Amino acid sequence: MNKKIISVGIAFCLFLVEPCYADENTPILTQIQNTVNTILIDVNNIPALINDIIIMAKSWNQTTDQHSNIATNQPNFSNLATDYNAIGTNQTALSTKLTAQIFATCAPTNQTDLNFNTFLSQQQPAQQGQAPTPPTSNYLSYASGASLVYTQGSPQWNPSSFGKQYTSLYNTVTAVASYNAYILGSLNNQQDQDTQRTSLITQATGTQWFSDIGSEYLGLVLRQLLMYTSQIYVQLTTMIKIQQQQLAAQAMTNTLLLINANYGVGNTLTLQAKNAPPSPAGAVAACPT
Repeated sequence: MNKKIISVGIAFCLFLVEPCYADENTPILTQIQNTVNTILIDVNNIPALINDIIIMAKSWNQTTDQHSNIATNQPNFSNLATDYNAIGTNQTALSTKLTAQIFATCAPTNQTDLNFNTFLSQQQPAQQGQAPTPPTSNYLSYASGASLVYTQGSPQWNPSSFGKQYTSLYNTVTAVASYNAYILGSLNNQQDQDTQRTSLITQATGTQWFSDIGSEYLGLVLRQLLMYTSQIYVQLTTMIKIQQQQLAAQAMTNTLLLINANYGVGNTLTLQAKNAPPSPAGAVAACPT
């Protein structure tokens, strides 16, 4: 076997060696000897190189965790998933308790329409042979501001500055309420998404999962890794979209703050400025409006 390896190695090295040419300053035999020595050095390194390749190939087929890292980290991942699920459960329970305190003083007749937990609880997945129960749309209407009633400006109104200001106010508030309705509309599928995420987290942190990836060939584990990597890309793309929506919502919040400053404090200061006594002699005149 070793003779065959050496023969193949010599043939391969001879193929790679550039042809020798006579040098008028160096004897041809010396050049040949140097070339042969270089080839023999490379041939002697072939067994070590082949051994390294064999070790690498065996590591890809290794089905046991020699350092027990998987067994050590699995409980931590599992406990993290348990805590993640517990946070959602505890959040719902605490929210229900606090909402009950809100309704304790004066319980309205439409508590269902005002309770976010009740809104989520109505979004149950459809049973076999049954249609899904539609969630109440009243909650989304109240939360988005779509239920706020504003009188639309009429063309018959006196075309004064107050009429123009009110029309601008109506247009801005309506546009913001419309965007709120669009964003909050995604809550309709929130329950189904939470169920799917919880299922994937449970599967990816379970004992059986870590047992599988700790005993399977690395090729199969790499395929599973690619599957999760593709889903990470999907989730990152979703997060980018959510961040863009948050930025738009923040810009609209700034718009509402500007409305409050303009029509609230701004009008008050304008009236005070118009009714203020004239400046005393020698005072610096203000810029004309």
